Amino acid sequence: MNMGDGIVLGASSGIGRVLVECLAESGSTITAMSRRGSVPGLNSPSVFPQVVDIRNYSALLLAVSAAKERHEVRFIVNCVGVGFYAPVGADYSTAWNEILSTNIVGVLNLLSAVENILPDIEHLVHVSSMAAHSISRVPGNVCYSASKAAARTIMEDYRRTVREGGRRTRVSMISPGFVEGTEFTNKFFKYADHVTFDPYGSHANLSPKDVASLIMNILLQPLHILVGDILVLPSEQPT
Repeated sequence: MNMGDGIVLGASSGIGRVLVECLAESGSTITAMSRRGSVPGLNSPSVFPQVVDIRNYSALLLAVSAAKERHEVRFIVNCVGVGFYAPVGADYSTAWNEILSTNIVGVLNLLSAVENILPDIEHLVHVSSMAAHSISRVPGNVCYSASKAAARTIMEDYRRTVREGGRRTRVSMISPGFVEGTEFTNKFFKYADHVTFDPYGSHANLSPKDVASLIMNILLQPLHILVGDILVLPSEQPT
């Protein structure tokens, strides 16, 4: 079933990349935003890759405006997020700043762009994390947990604001546990290449397709249904 056209941020890898593929296969037209400006392995006339950094508000505003001019925008899905090994006790300020500016300031930038360009959008979906609900068990991951918890607060406030304003926008969040094959997996030790351990443990984990399929189900819900929050984790992951 086609759920209309929209925007996916973080579309070049992981959950975002798989979601764009699923949406294109369903018949949606998608502006696929990412820092890379590409969707590797996908060549579809209904997908329009666009370079944008969610941390840059003016660039994001222009990108959302361009998407609105290009096609209908019924939904936005934010799959952007970064996390690095960056514990307290050493100078990981570069990593901390990248985490906070992407995961918190980026969300503020996106909501401000929506308010200015698409105030009556039907659906806004934010990919959060189980780390937003409890402190991550992964060593060196406290800044990521804090950023995801802050972003969750921002999104919950925005949901309440649109509801109290009588607006139709449905604000949903999905919080996955361990997901393999993402930028988090590939770049966790970007600022600490001297550290070696497996942040995912020995149990089976979710795949980007697992999460993308849940997002598709959220987008398929009729207008009178709001899926507020979904928490999903591998059945073997400790809670």
